[in-house]
Amino acid sequence: MDFSAFRKIDLPASVLAGFRSASDILTAIVQLREGARAPDYVEPTTWIGGGLFTTRINADQWQRLGADPAVASVRLGETLRRID
Repeated sequence: MDFSAFRKIDLPASVLAGFRSASDILTAIVQLREGARAPDYVEPTTWIGGGLFTTRINADQWQRLGADPAVASVRLGETLRRID
């Protein structure tokens, strides 16, 4: 998967408008730069591989990830439905 086309933070404005409080939690997909480690202020919930993981974060953590040089991109996670 080519992540080079991603902006560093990809969060729709409609979601961002309601995501201001530390109590608001979203699932994020984080892509680390090559050789980087997950920041100590987030807890990966699932490692997907290749420096890619999901995590549950609040608005403050979202901003920190955006400024973190170890992070290549941050995207809003989505719940996928099972296909039978």
